[in-house]
Amino acid sequence: MHDDPVAAARRLVEDRFPAARWAMLTGSVLTAARTPGSDLDILVFHDEGDGLPFREWRRWEGFNVDLFAYDQAGLDRYLANDLRDGRPALHRMLSGGQLLTGDDEQAARLRSHCADVLAAGPRPLTVDQLNMTRYGLADLSDDLVHATDPVEVAATAAVLWQAVADAACATASPPHWRGTGKWRARELLAWNPAYAGRWLDARHDPRTLLAMAAELITSTGGPLVEGFRVAGER
Repeated sequence: MHDDPVAAARRLVEDRFPAARWAMLTGSVLTAARTPGSDLDILVFHDEGDGLPFREWRRWEGFNVDLFAYDQAGLDRYLANDLRDGRPALHRMLSGGQLLTGDDEQAARLRSHCADVLAAGPRPLTVDQLNMTRYGLADLSDDLVHATDPVEVAATAAVLWQAVADAACATASPPHWRGTGKWRARELLAWNPAYAGRWLDARHDPRTLLAMAAELITSTGGPLVEGFRVAGER
């Protein structure tokens, strides 16, 4: 693997963001899940500045780097998006990060707050969110049942497979956080390892996948297709 990721991240921040109030290295590079391909995920906070927030990708000392730069308004907006969507990507980054710029009271409060939010779990789905979940599962299931082209079967099953994981976590009692990419699997595994095993087995088994979707549809009130209406944006 590369040399010390903390030292490399600190040198990048000193070089690129000398005026930052604080910066933090986070992600799997700090954990036992680190691999030779782990990125440097770096959060940078500015009290003020032009062009914030932004996200930037670059190479630095042999690492792929994923930079997230915020001011207070941007940080608040993205933290609120985490809660709205039930996908706490930024909360996880902040709660598990390591400061690169020395102690900072605001950063310490943020880490503690995000850890508390994660422990409390997500909000239950709103009525509209639950209805969209029911509709989405029913619609994808119907598409899969009637698909005949192998490419369409594979594509529809892939989307339904992800939707089942999201719905299982979102409608659990109590609800559990969801994720995207590898975090979809991690969240499902953290919620219910046995269910995650069934889900994994269903990835190439449309019949089992449809059965799992049907269980979720039934447990959330049944299929929602006939007469379902969503108001458009104005």
